[in-house]
Amino acid sequence: MKTVKTVVTVVTIFSLCSVWSCSNSPIKGSVNFVFDTILPLQGEAVNINEVLNPANITQSDDYIIIMTEPQQSSDRNLFYVYSKDDFHFLYSFGKSGRGPNEFYMPVIVEHGPANNFFVLDNISTKYHSFILTDTAAVIRDVINFKKEVPDLVQAIAYVNDSVILYETYGAHGSGLYSYNINSAITIDKLTFTSGFEKKTGPDYWSEMDTFHFDSKDRQIVAAHRFIDELSVSSLNADYSFAQKDIILKNAGFSPHVGKDKNKKICYYIYTYIGNQNIFAERMGRPFEELLPWHIGRSFIFDIEMFDKELNPVALLKFDHDMLKFLVDEDNKFIYAWNPMENFDCIYKYHYDI
Repeated sequence: MKTVKTVVTVVTIFSLCSVWSCSNSPIKGSVNFVFDTILPLQGEAVNINEVLNPANITQSDDYIIIMTEPQQSSDRNLFYVYSKDDFHFLYSFGKSGRGPNEFYMPVIVEHGPANNFFVLDNISTKYHSFILTDTAAVIRDVINFKKEVPDLVQAIAYVNDSVILYETYGAHGSGLYSYNINSAITIDKLTFTSGFEKKTGPDYWSEMDTFHFDSKDRQIVAAHRFIDELSVSSLNADYSFAQKDIILKNAGFSPHVGKDKNKKICYYIYTYIGNQNIFAERMGRPFEELLPWHIGRSFIFDIEMFDKELNPVALLKFDHDMLKFLVDEDNKFIYAWNPMENFDCIYKYHYDI
């Protein structure tokens, strides 16, 4: 059985240079993570006039795929395919709806091999497989998906053509599942114990225990939203988790704000595992700043960059607000969009470390 590490971060408030310039001075972002390099990135605007409202972005070997918000695209396709070499728009596919081969609440599967593209619809519970070409997305298979709990699937990572990992949270708590698609059998479940419910009592709300995960080559990283912590685990040879429950150490450091849950500090938003590095998008400010009605609404995030052993590499800073991001490690690009401005472009950042 593989050894499992739980990586703990306790963030302190730190100030950065007011001028956008690289720094060689160590930056102490936590008791464990000290970044010797701060890398400010300048974005190049790339027009995506075809997409109404970006909701997600992913990639295959030769293509970048942007998903638009399903609620705003009843008469439009959901998935827009661009060439990775020059970001040239090729075609779109996948209608929004509840009919056959339509998607009402789709979740993209990350890290599909070659030019395979997989998507699960939370409403129809159908798992769709496509092959992407230069001219069309060719449907390969549609499989019934049987969730362990009725809560919505939030994120999915490909392991192989038989096994995926998926994350849920809701009335039945938060959990990460390994699942055999072909036999429709849940293999194992991984949970995270924070102690939040015991600590906060009647002020507890289930979103305190939410996280975002990614997995590649059997390595798993979970980035916790309201606990300043990254958790690392792995899959065994039989696709069970190397550890069934990870005890989170930093819930005690998260401020208790009573019934005003929107004042609670939101830490990590997304994480991504590449072939060479791990990327974790971090906020570290009150959750209310993400809400539509908040006057000081902000999507100013940094990305912490690590090697595959979770040793700090660099702290990446961006000249635009951003939300979801995509890392093209082969070409050293990060793609992100700015939800505070408009949706006519995404920003392309080149990083060289």
